[in-house]
Amino acid sequence: MASKLEIVNRGTLVRSGNGPDGNSCAFPSVAVLPGRRWLVGYRASSRKWHEGDQHIRLTWSDDEGRSWHEPIRFFEAPMVAGRPGRFRMGCLEPLGGRRVLIALAWQDYGDPERQVFNPETKGGSVDFKSFFAISEDEGETWSGLTEIDRSPFHTIPTPLTGPIRVLPNGDWACQFETNQVYDDPGPWRLAAVMKFSSDGGRTWPHHVKHAWDPTDRLIYGDARPRVMRNDTLLSFYWTFDTVTGSLRNIHATQSTDSGRTWMVPWDTGVPGQAAPPVSLPEGEVGLAYVDRTSIPAIKVRLSDDGARSFSNATELVLRQSSLPERRHGDHEDVHNWINDIELYSIGLPDSAPLAAENEFLVVYYNGPDHDHTDLEWVRLRARDR
Repeated sequence: MASKLEIVNRGTLVRSGNGPDGNSCAFPSVAVLPGRRWLVGYRASSRKWHEGDQHIRLTWSDDEGRSWHEPIRFFEAPMVAGRPGRFRMGCLEPLGGRRVLIALAWQDYGDPERQVFNPETKGGSVDFKSFFAISEDEGETWSGLTEIDRSPFHTIPTPLTGPIRVLPNGDWACQFETNQVYDDPGPWRLAAVMKFSSDGGRTWPHHVKHAWDPTDRLIYGDARPRVMRNDTLLSFYWTFDTVTGSLRNIHATQSTDSGRTWMVPWDTGVPGQAAPPVSLPEGEVGLAYVDRTSIPAIKVRLSDDGARSFSNATELVLRQSSLPERRHGDHEDVHNWINDIELYSIGLPDSAPLAAENEFLVVYYNGPDHDHTDLEWVRLRARDR
């Protein structure tokens, strides 16, 4: 391993309690723009698992994190087919120059009494749809919302898992996962899907399943793809074994043809839930992730073999939860695991490469309890040992 990781700087970009509906700041997305603005979108709510007032806010820093703009709420979730909704995620992708793309996860809120996942069927969820908007001025103003055509998956929930990525061939790739309708009693089936647009989001005629177990034993969820320096697509996945009822290590897969075909996912040897990969000089891959095998913590590692493995010797802990150890490991089903993570007060990191080729940014949420969380950032450098 040629490099080691070091922390250059760190700080807090948003603090809990900015208004009664801003106690829970979570699920951040970060984009570093060509003008060096750090733009962050996140989900704000009064409580972590309270969908009624959840919404997306944006903030930015033009001085490398020393100060941050007052968070702004730009987007109001529309009615869809006569049903109200809420935006649960807002995921950012630079388009070049001052242009920015945001993908927004719309969650059905037609029945406020419904949990996101049905506790009876274990796998069914409320409906999810996807929208996007474009900014021409680094996120300070935005276009109207455009709904993304989900067909042939338009009759089932399709939760967004991250930004719309701009691919090496110029296409856009919208990433989501298929889920089951709320009252479907069948076993949980999930596939990681990309839909492609070659006309700037007007039409989305093609799709691929880029991580999917035909036997439905392994669930590859929370896809985290990014275009690497060599123009390949590399993606990480949270992975669940439905037979043993346990979490597996983070898995990864790769595409060399702008997302049209993918390798069979492989085990990276790293436990937890990943941020998108970061492509570093000399072909190294940076991985930020939340590890919940003991006391939950945000960590980073490096790989020098294309993300096939990540040496323990490269691990750097960015933040450890202030709460005691939480239950983690075997579960009777995935719904029990989902109930378990409702209690976590640290997690879901995102990452973005910085102008310096050997540096990248990591953002995540962290707080004293699951309903009161800040957003923190860490600037990292990979340097020769």
